[in-house]
Amino acid sequence: MRFSPAAHTRRALAAAVLMAVLIPTAGAFSTHPATPAEPVASPRVVPVADDGGDGGTDSGDTPGGENGDNSSGDTPSTEAPSSGNNSGGDNSGGGDSTSQPAAPSASARPSEGAQPSEAPPVPDRAAIAEQRRAANAARRAQHASSAARTATAGWNRAGRPDRLIIVRSRNVDLVTHGQLTSRIARSAGVALSWRSLARYLPPGWLTLNDDGTALLSAALVLTPGTVLDSGTEIRILRLAGGQLPGAAASIWLSHAQLRLHNIEITSVDAATQGPLPDTAQGRPFLIAGAGATLTIADATLRNLGAALAPAPVVPPTPVPARPLPAGSPPAGSAHTGSKLVAPGRSGPPVGSPPTTPPAAPPVGAAPPPAAVRPGVIFAVGSAGSVTHTVVTGNTVGLQLDGSRGVTLDDVTLDHSSTDGLVLHGDQGTVLRGVQSTSNGRNGVLVSGVSSNRVITGITTVANAAFGVAVVRQVRPQITGISGSSDQGGGLRLTGTAGAVVSNATLSGETVGVLVNGTNDKTQLNNVRIRGGHDGIVLTHAVTGASITASNIEDPVGTGLKISGGDT
Repeated sequence: MRFSPAAHTRRALAAAVLMAVLIPTAGAFSTHPATPAEPVASPRVVPVADDGGDGGTDSGDTPGGENGDNSSGDTPSTEAPSSGNNSGGDNSGGGDSTSQPAAPSASARPSEGAQPSEAPPVPDRAAIAEQRRAANAARRAQHASSAARTATAGWNRAGRPDRLIIVRSRNVDLVTHGQLTSRIARSAGVALSWRSLARYLPPGWLTLNDDGTALLSAALVLTPGTVLDSGTEIRILRLAGGQLPGAAASIWLSHAQLRLHNIEITSVDAATQGPLPDTAQGRPFLIAGAGATLTIADATLRNLGAALAPAPVVPPTPVPARPLPAGSPPAGSAHTGSKLVAPGRSGPPVGSPPTTPPAAPPVGAAPPPAAVRPGVIFAVGSAGSVTHTVVTGNTVGLQLDGSRGVTLDDVTLDHSSTDGLVLHGDQGTVLRGVQSTSNGRNGVLVSGVSSNRVITGITTVANAAFGVAVVRQVRPQITGISGSSDQGGGLRLTGTAGAVVSNATLSGETVGVLVNGTNDKTQLNNVRIRGGHDGIVLTHAVTGASITASNIEDPVGTGLKISGGDT
């Protein structure tokens, strides 16, 4: 088919128009993906100070088309130019059609009022450091408060001394007049000596001299898990004291261990450096509390123990006279002093003048004995031993008060103000070679709740009361004891049931054996008594006693005296 030149011209123009329309939109139909637009990062929320603005996220932060913020037509629309009406009707391509390029991606269009993304603020290092310092300070204050409360509690338990050293498993506390003044860390589990302890203390609290002597001027408490060994460097340890209780440099143990060996421990007046009398309330002592172990060997314990303030004596209140019955003559008449007495009462007749208080004791009379704190105490639940040791000049030489399994071997107790040895409610005590001489009361006093205890290995000489006094015990086994020249007597059994005494040797005693109080079934077997005033005395409340294989020689008074009862 042949076309005319005009037709060729029309075809060329139509092709040109078609190309003009199709070329701008070619990218929309390209098989190659378009390069994506760089996404806009969402803003980070960082707390900031309120500066009067809204401080929030602007509504235009969300890209347009989602929140309807761009409905005003801010996003431009690009249209392809129109080719107009094509007069050539033979062009099947529709030369008058128009086409638009693809709209830009929504993420690529900035929304109205959008804020540029801000970089996160730089942390305030000074503020963070200040917060840390405040937290540490609060933590330290809490620890200090807890330590102060603990130290004050220990100070109260220790009798409120003027100065107090509390040795703990990991530190050493220093307390002055009830206030914690210092806490020093120490290695846990390491046993202390006097020299190593002194390194933790201020000057004047524990003074060590080159001649092997030392002066402790503060009370000492060893708490659970701590150990103090006297070592061999210190031969004489002086414990300072005074007239008032707070001055006493006493030593307290609580679930701790104290080992004293080859050492002399004595008290000294802090003011005069001279000896302290036994009447001083601030004279030091040693006490092993619950769970503690006190071991004393080859030692001398001298002038320890304090006097306790006596309780005030309250004079009796005068008894007012009962009113006279109706019709009775007035006081002072001829009938005053009638024999009429109130029913069930004895005393002055009705209507007599009020009873007057008893007369004061004569001037120079000795006051009643004051309560004392023993020089060395094994308290309830404590344990340990005392071997090859001399205890002299104490208030009470040595007291076992509820202890468990303490051994006394080759122990001499002398010149105590009161009793030499007190066994009170102790259990499992082993006695060997105990000598108690020249004490102010009994050589050995046994009391407290106990049954079937063994009392043996005791020698007493020249005590002011009895050599051995056994009070309110159940079935005690007393064997192998000896005594001489005790002013009260050799052996006293008071209120004791089922006592068995055997192999006892007593000489020169005021009374060899005194059984008094409510006693039942006391057995005396192989008891040898020589000299003295009376041999064996059984008082009226004694029942069921038996005496076998015993010998009484040369008494000045009565060999066997029985006052009633069933013997």
